[in-house]
Amino acid sequence: MVGQSDAELPVSYNHIPLIIFGKGVKPMKYTGLGTQVDVMPTLLGLMKVNYTFEGFGVDLLKHKRGMVFYSADNQIVARDATHCYIYNPRMDKTFCYDALPGWKLRDTRFTNAFRSLRRYVFSMEQTAQFMLDRQR
Repeated sequence: MVGQSDAELPVSYNHIPLIIFGKGVKPMKYTGLGTQVDVMPTLLGLMKVNYTFEGFGVDLLKHKRGMVFYSADNQIVARDATHCYIYNPRMDKTFCYDALPGWKLRDTRFTNAFRSLRRYVFSMEQTAQFMLDRQR
């Protein structure tokens, strides 16, 4: 868990390295940014399977993600290689962390470096709210 008692986040659930091995595949460990939607395109790329994919995922061995977005325990998270921005809508509070080697996080204050992550979080929240309102 990282964060203060009012903004804890299970980091290990969201930062699990993808370890790839198999016949004809050189063992490797990918520890860059990625999301669940990237697993299928990445594995198909490793297997050299020709496919048409119209989802949101990318082959992580060909395309690096600059930032990722996820949610956990009523918190919305955006992170890049050096920063992690967490927003708790229930509390209307944000938490900022520097990303350290080994997927460790260190509490810090909001700076300009977090602006793009903040925009990403609030864009996703606004989209989700729009879809909820539309369903009603």
